[in-house]
Amino acid sequence: MEPRTTMTYLDHGATSYPKPDGVIEAYYEYAKNVGASPSRGGYATALEAGRLIFKTRSLLAQLFHVEDPSRIIFTKNATEALNLVFFGLLKHGDRVVTTRMEHNAVIRPLIELQRRGVIEVFWANSTQDARLDLDHLFELAKKPGVKLVVTTGICNATGVILPIREIGKFCREHDLIYLVDGAQLAGVYPVNVEEDMIDLLAFTGHKGLYGVPGTGGLYIGERVQKLRPLLFGGTGTRSDLETMPEDMPDRFEAGTPNTPGIVALGKGVEWVLS
Repeated sequence: MEPRTTMTYLDHGATSYPKPDGVIEAYYEYAKNVGASPSRGGYATALEAGRLIFKTRSLLAQLFHVEDPSRIIFTKNATEALNLVFFGLLKHGDRVVTTRMEHNAVIRPLIELQRRGVIEVFWANSTQDARLDLDHLFELAKKPGVKLVVTTGICNATGVILPIREIGKFCREHDLIYLVDGAQLAGVYPVNVEEDMIDLLAFTGHKGLYGVPGTGGLYIGERVQKLRPLLFGGTGTRSDLETMPEDMPDRFEAGTPNTPGIVALGKGVEWVLS
């Protein structure tokens, strides 16, 4: 007989494991007994798929204190959500302020847009104890032409929690859009998009929300009016249009969604809320 070994899993910052009871079961239950695509038919299982997606959307809205669940769109992860913002919001000549504490999901898209000559990026320094130099960030954000401030919520490398409410208040007072990379934040630390004055919140499903890989999303606040889709295609609604519909969330959810993953994510969010 092989000797029995026990693993103590600590890498939750990469992916949470094991998942709470019901998460994996919900994935397989959907795949086995529902299986249909939402918004692509009027039969029972297609309607059930749509209902289950709306349930997860509503649970996320409850978690983040979002009044209108349609302002939460699903993506395959936080990286896609962040890219949607960077490539869908920023235009030639815009300036962006961020920090030196960011994940490559923020750094690389911004560097690419700067390399193309589209934007200019300013980097707020960190202090000697690895915290954000908030005064430096505010100083940079006052530069003319700054459109977007983006910060992580919790640094994935150090675990430092950023003062998002203080940053959000500053951005609101100076008419700047505030994007939070909530990959490490969601489900781990309380988030209230209204009180924290967050305009855009990117999140992933497989970390602190205890869902499965391949799930994530983006909260889009009412102050963000001119965000262009990153992907174009079928939405299951307004198929008569040659362009993407204006309605949320359909405008940003082209293609067949990862419905079993989204259903499993809902179970993870239920567990967090409990």
